[in-house]
Amino acid sequence: MSKSVLLVAVLCLALGITADQALSRSGAQGPAPAGGDLAITLSPATFNLAAPVDWITVHTNIPLSQVDADSVTLAGLAADQVFADDRGNLVVKVDADSVAEIVQPPSATLTLALVTVDGVAMQASATLAVIDCDGDGPRGPAGPAE
Repeated sequence: MSKSVLLVAVLCLALGITADQALSRSGAQGPAPAGGDLAITLSPATFNLAAPVDWITVHTNIPLSQVDADSVTLAGLAADQVFADDRGNLVVKVDADSVAEIVQPPSATLTLALVTVDGVAMQASATLAVIDCDGDGPRGPAGPAE
């Protein structure tokens, strides 16, 4: 009897995990963020101006299907790429060289602005740590005089 119960429990767990993985990758897109609060996460979290970086990536909690992709900007810069992550939420990529022109150490607050397909303007901000270090130590105001 206990072997049967254990077997059923293991099968249920395996089925639940498989179903969860399938649903999270299905592109199913749920409702907009509760209360209309848009949240963002920046990647990389620390931007080294001296390092070769292609993109500043913004991850959000709003389904791409609810966003007018042409309206998306980061700190006033037009998005270079707009697509959905595995959960169907908006991901934005902006050219790192463009961002480098508007930020300086030690940090910068970047605001993602967008308009939903229903015409609702939304925005959220996050702080990007900014350094300028080429391997010989920091340069600029935080480091030794050049």
